[in-house]
Amino acid sequence: MQPRGCSRALQRAVTDLGAGLPFAQAAQKLREHDGVELSASTIRRITERHAGVVVAEGEAEPAWPTQPGVATVIAEIDGGMVPPVQSDPESAERRRGKRVY
Repeated sequence: MQPRGCSRALQRAVTDLGAGLPFAQAAQKLREHDGVELSASTIRRITERHAGVVVAEGEAEPAWPTQPGVATVIAEIDGGMVPPVQSDPESAERRRGKRVY
């Protein structure tokens, strides 16, 4: 910590708020929830500095993979799963007679 500086924990809180809200609203939320008063310009400066670091670190990685991928990717993002079903072609109503495989 240095004079007129912000601790790492405060910078994290400021960056979280500044990335999702307008800077003036982030200042109000910081005052309400954490009891810390910072100006909107300070919040903007801290948030933009952290964003610059993220952008600079992201440029080291290639934009596209250099080797071929796999034929099939099995992934689950939201915890839900839709099972594949096969309808019975001889059924008069396609909603009935389904088989999960």
